[in-house]
Formats: sequence, structure tokens, C-alpha cells
Amino acid sequence: MDLHQLPVVASAPEAVTEKAVAIGTWAVAAGLPTHLGVVPPVLGSKVVTQVLTSTAKDLFGGYFIVEPDPVKASAQLLSALSERRKGLGFRHRRTR
Repeated sequence: MDLHQLPVVASAPEAVTEKAVAIGTWAVAAGLPTHLGVVPPVLGSKVVTQVLTSTAKDLFGGYFIVEPDPVKASAQLLSALSERRKGLGFRHRRTR
């Protein structure tokens, strides 16, 4: 099974250096939905933004989720995990 099929995500809620963006880009290329809590310094180019947030998903299975609000970010990460679990035939169990 390839990494992009597993229910795994990455998160860098306080990515404050270019190194964090580089590591996040590796996670995206490895096939992981990757959360960044700050807007990376790549949004000046429409092409780069499109590749990192959309096209990469088609190529690698991973993509960036840029969301500074931790509650919204966690909801998006949980959604990505649920989507991947469905692909494996797992259902989400609710705890009481």
C-alpha cells in the first residue's frame, strides 16, 4: 500500500521558517495532506499556489491545507483522515 493511501496527515501549526515549508513540501510529495498554520511565502505566484494546493493532490495524493484557525484546521485534517479511512474500508467509530 502506498503512503498516500494511509490515514496519515501532517501538521505544522507554527511553521515559522523556510525549512518548515520545505519539510511540508516533502510531506505533500510523499502523499500526505499537510496543514500549515501560517500562510507560506509562496502565494505570490498563482502557478505555485495552484500546484501546492491542488495539482499536487492529483500527482502525489498530498496537498497543503493552509488554515491559521486551529479549530478549522483540525476539522479539515479529521476530514482528510476520514476520507482515507473510507478508502481502506474502515468506518469511523464514535466513542461514548
